[in-house]
Amino acid sequence: MTINKDLKTKLRELKIPEAIDFLEANNNTNEFNEISFETQLELLLEDAISKKNANRIKKYINGAKFSIKSATMENIQYEGREIDKREIQRLATNNYIANHINLLISGPTGCGKTWMACALGNKACRSLIRTRYIRMQTLLEIVKNAKLTNRQSTNITKFGNYDLLIIDEWLLRKINDEEINIIFEILERRVNKTTIVCTQYEVGDWMTMMKVNPISDSIISRISDCSIPIRLDDTNMREAHGKKVLARYNSLN
Repeated sequence: MTINKDLKTKLRELKIPEAIDFLEANNNTNEFNEISFETQLELLLEDAISKKNANRIKKYINGAKFSIKSATMENIQYEGREIDKREIQRLATNNYIANHINLLISGPTGCGKTWMACALGNKACRSLIRTRYIRMQTLLEIVKNAKLTNRQSTNITKFGNYDLLIIDEWLLRKINDEEINIIFEILERRVNKTTIVCTQYEVGDWMTMMKVNPISDSIISRISDCSIPIRLDDTNMREAHGKKVLARYNSLN
């Protein structure tokens, strides 16, 4: 069968251009021509769906804006670290997202909080879960600047709608009344959504980074009341990585 221009046009109109590549690659092979039409159609659709999902996953990962794009669940380092491997592998099923449970990733600077969060986010994207990674300071700046163009509410709603929102450097510095209100409004819209926060502080210390008031209490409650704590040990993964990079560099000279 010749794949003519009209057939290609119809396949594009049906939004399955992937089928064109499949037919061009297989149409003239003996193996393909010898199987039944139903089997040919099944193989074509499986290939098209696989490619569409691969493209969607790529789009989700790019849209998430991870700071560490290479972070995956498969390359998390457990050796020499006090990490509950069984718990982390359980999180890889994404069931915590389906059940709207938050994650609190805490530990000292350099211990791998961002890597862990990006790996979890990457896993979510591969299950076609709408995800966004962002530093808390950047989040606040985006929403505050949007006020100048009357788009603050739109931005708050946007961050409120992600199925998984990862906020890195959570409460790294003290936040003012305006910023407290912004975080509260975003979390208020995240009912039945999952939020991951990466922080150097335990929940009991969060209030010291905010003004003591009912809104601050509500922020803490919305994040921590239904959450799984992931405490990373003092192993400085950033330092260890830096030493490897320097050793590799020095070996070339």
